[in-house]
Amino acid sequence: MTVLNPKCMAGGAGLCVVMRTPAGKTYLFDTANGDIYGKSPRNNGKDIIAPWLVAHGVEKIDGLIISHYHADHFGGFLWLWNHFPIERVFDCSYMMQVDGLTPHDIREYESARDALAAWEKAHPGKLVRNAGVGTDLGWDEPGLSFELLWPDPRNYVTPKKLINEGFPYHDMLNANSNALRVVYGERTFLIGGDCATMYVTEYLRPALEKAGKWGCDFCVLPGHGIGDYSEDMASMSPRPRVTVASLGDRPWMIEAGAKSQAVMTKAGFESYTTNIHGHITAVSDGRSLDIVHLDRA
Repeated sequence: MTVLNPKCMAGGAGLCVVMRTPAGKTYLFDTANGDIYGKSPRNNGKDIIAPWLVAHGVEKIDGLIISHYHADHFGGFLWLWNHFPIERVFDCSYMMQVDGLTPHDIREYESARDALAAWEKAHPGKLVRNAGVGTDLGWDEPGLSFELLWPDPRNYVTPKKLINEGFPYHDMLNANSNALRVVYGERTFLIGGDCATMYVTEYLRPALEKAGKWGCDFCVLPGHGIGDYSEDMASMSPRPRVTVASLGDRPWMIEAGAKSQAVMTKAGFESYTTNIHGHITAVSDGRSLDIVHLDRA
């Protein structure tokens, strides 16, 4: 599992996780940043993801999860969809119906919608919408399983309390973004999506605790690790050995990354942040878990 180091554009922190399996399959969780306004030739799909895949001998993406419609999570797809082979796409599809969407909200949603529609037209039957709890990814191999733990498309969360009172759409997209659990032998990996601290504590954690799935050895922190997740991570069973925060290269993100690393390290976790450590790769044989590569930012 490699958490790639995203570069920033349009304000988003960015997330892209590459998973390579014993059978030689390659799966992606999100595609990091892309410019939804078409003003920049830069795109994380073109500049970071595809070169990394090619350098590691990957010729196609066997499956891709788009966790939600924020451009720092689907933006790379705006380039990848018609430049790099993708076998199947799983789309969270959550779209909060609310008055007062900003022009940026609308542009963001329309960019994701149009790219997914174009890809689906070129690959009929290969797009799975409303991906979440209960979706069969079809990625399992002997001793290896993949499971979407969040959200439940039958019952999206609609918290009464908001972090950003004036931006309920933004908050709810994050609160209902996908979370993925990967189990390989004795080791468990969790990609927490973009769920912010308050929603992890009040919604995600209780749901996963009830299901007996609040625990991992390697955690890609929810919400880019912005905020203090240490108490929620410490409540996990098993308790993660390694935590990773994915953040871009804006000054405030570098500051947030340093703070996240300090907080998580103080809490006793082996902590990494992409904008400090670069690409972060963990390798497991189902028993051991090793951080084998840090490509310094």
